[in-house]
Amino acid sequence: MRLLVPLLIVATLASGSPALAQQTGPSVSPGRAAPPSEPERRTPDIRHQSRIDQLFERLAASGTEIEANSLADQIARIWSRSGSDTLDLLMDRVQQAIQAEDGVLALDILDSVMALKPDWAEAYSRRATVHFQLKDFDAAMRDLRQTLALEPRHFPALAGVGLIFQQGGNNRQALAAFREALKFNPYFKGIRQAADRLAVEYDGQQI
Repeated sequence: MRLLVPLLIVATLASGSPALAQQTGPSVSPGRAAPPSEPERRTPDIRHQSRIDQLFERLAASGTEIEANSLADQIARIWSRSGSDTLDLLMDRVQQAIQAEDGVLALDILDSVMALKPDWAEAYSRRATVHFQLKDFDAAMRDLRQTLALEPRHFPALAGVGLIFQQGGNNRQALAAFREALKFNPYFKGIRQAADRLAVEYDGQQI
């Protein structure tokens, strides 16, 4: 599974940056989701958090792009799991809608997801992708900032912030966001290339 960056435009920067290869599931009608029952609740968040912390330590110290990509994918898998079968199924449907470029359907399903789990960083990240598809860059930026408020190490969201700044011609701010993303994932292909180009422009040398 490849890491899903909030903004699909990243795929144009590098084929190694993520993608739309998330698992998909059976159809679920938006707005009909029920709160997860007790048997659906799975691994406690605290265990997931400890695992993510360990993975981030290894990612920052990774020595090769292959190793970094593997670690980033493991982090993404944890981020994409809510602890509820119902919510995970809904998010699979969101991903299908994103792939089909059906932003209206994706937003409808995300409304259900966020009503049930309003503190899930990945839901805001996914909604940022939808807003970007719909060319609502202000809304995309709001959701990316909320993603980062919930998970400051969310390097795909940091990359997304940089890409929106770059889209608006704010290259210095874009470079700062790219550099922040690279602190957490030093082999973030595409983002490193974009940061290097901007660094040469503003600093006279690559990162």
